[in-house]
Amino acid sequence: MQYTSCFVGIPLPNEFQRKFENTLRKVSKLYPYWKIVYHKTPHITVYYLDKQSQNVLYKIAQIVSANTKLIKGASLAVNNFEFFGKEDSREGIIFLNVIYPSSLTDFNRQLTKELNDFNALDNNLPFHPHITIARASKTSSDSSLKNSVQFLNSRINQVDWKFIVNEVAIYGVNSAIQPENQKKLITIKV
Repeated sequence: MQYTSCFVGIPLPNEFQRKFENTLRKVSKLYPYWKIVYHKTPHITVYYLDKQSQNVLYKIAQIVSANTKLIKGASLAVNNFEFFGKEDSREGIIFLNVIYPSSLTDFNRQLTKELNDFNALDNNLPFHPHITIARASKTSSDSSLKNSVQFLNSRINQVDWKFIVNEVAIYGVNSAIQPENQKKLITIKV
């Protein structure tokens, strides 16, 4: 099987699943034209792999597993809404920001080195851990993503989810299966 998109991520712990789903519902009610993410796999992306065959996932998992010592005991905090995109744009990614220790950056750098044979050709964006909430569309009547995010932060109860990293996962998306959703393929304990 060929996955059209794969990545290494830190799953949001189960104890926050209901809060995550409630947050998605609230955002969806406020912005029904945004494409809300799949609610069953909230995660913090650590490293993007792009297209991968299921035949290489075990090798990728071995490399990831060998480096999890870098994030053992790492504490993460998920908080305010933010966005990727131009401030005056109505199109972009809405996400929850993650406050993280330097060890997570070290983990990303090590994976970047060791997974070089598996990475996406355009995998050159700065490392910015986050939990994606939605893709905002041009059809929005709002003036900008910046205004939308300010509105979300004022209307939705403060997100304040803190946890210690205890697992990492390799996720995959198979675009041939509709609706197109990411699936946790391999779980690696930290």
